[in-house]
Amino acid sequence: MNYKQLLFATLGAFVTFFVLNFLWYQFVMGSFYEANYGLNSSIRTPPLMGGFMISYLISGLVMAYMFPKWSRGYYSLKQGAIFGLLAGALANLSMNIQTFSILDVMTPKVLIVDSLYGLAMMAIVGIVIALIYQKMTPAS
Repeated sequence: MNYKQLLFATLGAFVTFFVLNFLWYQFVMGSFYEANYGLNSSIRTPPLMGGFMISYLISGLVMAYMFPKWSRGYYSLKQGAIFGLLAGALANLSMNIQTFSILDVMTPKVLIVDSLYGLAMMAIVGIVIALIYQKMTPAS
């Protein structure tokens, strides 16, 4: 295990999670979520940013650790996207379906939009991780 690659891939994933989620939830779709998500009255204001940071770091570390094992050293952008989609299906899609099924806070429209965004975001994070491993792997 190359810990330098793992560190940089983790940091790349962390930054990608932070930037994409900030832009998506604050600027691109903020008003959509305010209008369609049933948690408005109970959303923590301001949110606990430390919690977001910890979750992005954990997700980034786990993805960065698993990617080289899953890809077997083949670090293409396509492999990164597929890996990210699989991770997104496991983490985002399944959690959204559980939330929709258990809590009365998410409309079907939010379920679809947020699930599609989550899959796209995870694919992008997977691509970033693949790109970092690709660039940091010495040519043979």
